[in-house]
Amino acid sequence: MDGVATSYQVVAVKRSAAGSATLLVVDRLGHAVARDDSGHHVALPNDHPTRHRITLRLVGGAWLIASVESA
Repeated sequence: MDGVATSYQVVAVKRSAAGSATLLVVDRLGHAVARDDSGHHVALPNDHPTRHRITLRLVGGAWLIASVESA
């Protein structure tokens, strides 16, 4: 895909504890174009806002994504 941009409309901390955090995120994929192996470009359908629950874990000093669920 070429020139893909994602917009984040809502980001909220739903729960946090030592070493973990759960975020509620509403995102939307912007205008996107796919390119096949022969170089043809195809515009992808318009996206709608999508809600996700993302759980982060602190591992070795870095925050890593532990899970992503539809919300």
